[in-house]
Amino acid sequence: MRPMKWMLATLALLLIGVGSVRAAIEGFESGDGGYTFSGLWHVTTNFPFGGTHALGYVQNETPGATPNGDYNTGAANSGTATSPLIAALVNVPINTPMSLTFEAFNYNERSIPEINSSPVFYDTLTLTVVPVPNQGSSQMVASSHPGDAPTFIPFFDTNHPGYNLITVDLTPFDGTKIQLVFGYATFDGQFNDFPGARIDNISIGASNNPNPNPPNNNPPNNNPNPVPEPASLVLFGLGAMGMVGCAWRRRNQ
Repeated sequence: MRPMKWMLATLALLLIGVGSVRAAIEGFESGDGGYTFSGLWHVTTNFPFGGTHALGYVQNETPGATPNGDYNTGAANSGTATSPLIAALVNVPINTPMSLTFEAFNYNERSIPEINSSPVFYDTLTLTVVPVPNQGSSQMVASSHPGDAPTFIPFFDTNHPGYNLITVDLTPFDGTKIQLVFGYATFDGQFNDFPGARIDNISIGASNNPNPNPPNNNPPNNNPNPVPEPASLVLFGLGAMGMVGCAWRRRNQ
């Protein structure tokens, strides 16, 4: 029985190691994920990154894979999408490299060259991390306005024609509960007849490189690192058990 117990313990360690690649993920396929919304934020079926749903700052959109809709309310508008409490970092030792990744799409007036010549950046998409409760100051960690935050969120253009994988360093928040606050603000009531913003596949986990995407240099259209499916984990574990079993047999022959 002892060799079997050893094999099971080894399998458990292997599964824990693989499973810790991503600690939490939200793709909005089963509803709003506990998020609360203001302004035009809601879960939409228009232009998700994967599956059938994404978080969107948009109105008048239709279901499907082609981005449409607008955020034209006739005046300047803004809103937030706030996550529930996230405990993925609570038991993480201080200074352990951790990161958040998400897919972002931001089609706004900056996407049109004729309007893009304006020196002021309107229609800004942001992400702020809020430590809860009273465990530090809120920090804007990503923004589509260059220079506002450590990580830049590109807007739709010929260089960034779809979703962009955004990676944010969460190491400063090790040991705390956090909330994520996605924000959108137009700052004016003009040129708001564009498909707006989408957020999908929000994921938190260990990171070997906390901030691989320097500001203004996020690679376009990259898929997120895939989270191993349960079936894949089982196959991996069975293979590991087989290898351990072969080694034990050889040792006892």
